[in-house]
Amino acid sequence: MKINLILATLVLISIQAHSQSKNSISLYYGVAANHVNIHGDIGDYGYRSKSGTITGFGYTRNLNSSFALETGLQYSSNKLIQSFIVPDRGEILSPGRAKLITVPIYGKYTFLKYLYVNAGLLVDFDFGADNDTGINDQKGIGAEIGVGGKYDFGPVTVFINPFLLEHRLIGFNSNGRTNSIENAGVKFGVGYNF
Repeated sequence: MKINLILATLVLISIQAHSQSKNSISLYYGVAANHVNIHGDIGDYGYRSKSGTITGFGYTRNLNSSFALETGLQYSSNKLIQSFIVPDRGEILSPGRAKLITVPIYGKYTFLKYLYVNAGLLVDFDFGADNDTGINDQKGIGAEIGVGGKYDFGPVTVFINPFLLEHRLIGFNSNGRTNSIENAGVKFGVGYNF
């Protein structure tokens, strides 16, 4: 039900946006350091920080010369290593990868013509880890904030966007654990303005 409501809202926004000008579409790629926040969970386990990649498609609707709304679709692959202590065996490492599809909804404020701040919420859909990393389902609502720079070459824009992101601030499923993946990284992209 919640997913259908979110998708319907995005469709209505896109229909309204296409009836006007000042739109932008973009493709981007990013790299990030991963950390798993276990939120004070009890046990002899933890996670080592690793890396991840992000690939995405974005749509931006400029509301005026300074403010825009952004949405899109992105795929992230996050390397994870769970470490836990087993008596008489010591530390055991369990590597894996969590794969997420994310729908972001951001506000973007541009200042000094080439710089911007973007922040907002995102909805994550978890495709599971490819190994037993002990991470819970990351399906839920997260948040992201970033600062970026952009330069226009006519209708083409190139940009760089360092960001901080936390998945699953509000989880859709609860299985006893409340851990969430956190990312700190940078996205590089190219867009077309129309």
